[in-house]
Amino acid sequence: MAMFNDLYYVYRAPNYVVIPDVNSVIGQLSEETRQIDVAVFRSNDLSRPFLMVECKRHSRKLDVDGVGTFVSRVRDIKPEKAVLVCPKGFSKGAEKIAQKEGVHTHKLSLADAERLNWREIARRVFGWDEQLHPIMGDAFYAFNQSSLLSDWADAIEELPFEEWEAMFMGFRQIDVAKCDRMLRGIAQLHWSDEWRFNAIRLLNEFGSLDENFRKQLLVSEKDFETIELLLSFDDDDDPYN
Repeated sequence: MAMFNDLYYVYRAPNYVVIPDVNSVIGQLSEETRQIDVAVFRSNDLSRPFLMVECKRHSRKLDVDGVGTFVSRVRDIKPEKAVLVCPKGFSKGAEKIAQKEGVHTHKLSLADAERLNWREIARRVFGWDEQLHPIMGDAFYAFNQSSLLSDWADAIEELPFEEWEAMFMGFRQIDVAKCDRMLRGIAQLHWSDEWRFNAIRLLNEFGSLDENFRKQLLVSEKDFETIELLLSFDDDDDPYN
């Protein structure tokens, strides 16, 4: 699914349709049904793929035989473009054959494949703005890999507020404790007043802003609006007591 999650954001509707696991295309030479890992169709012609992709999850470089099998399928289906993907890359002979046959080779590591697959989560939590899904997917991947603020904050630095909030709603669906730790880190350490303000607000909405932490923030916080937010959770509190 990694290549689908990549191509879905490259070949956009309404001009293209990207479909994984296609098994309805008839070979022009064999006149038999052929299987395609990922196919990109022009919207005005769903009978013949514009682009076909095959993914080989081999533990070593793909050799001449591996490329040859794909080339025979390409000759039968006759797409405009064809891409062969392998996590370990390709042997020199395989590269030569692919180039001669007009097949593009693409080395996609398992780590990059996992990163691309997080875009599916982005579609679930914020389906109405697909242009930002690649950024959100990268943030989800970084979130899954590390709980350090420095490792994932840059991934969502440019997101608008609604998408920023949706990210943390999604984070919370994956790991409540880790999400809360991240929000607490932002509330304490992030340079942006807006980030700290929204992190505190979300912690409160999630029921994760305990009294001791709130008082700690009141002592260290310098932004007036953020202080007002913290005080609003307890009108009788005095941060200087």
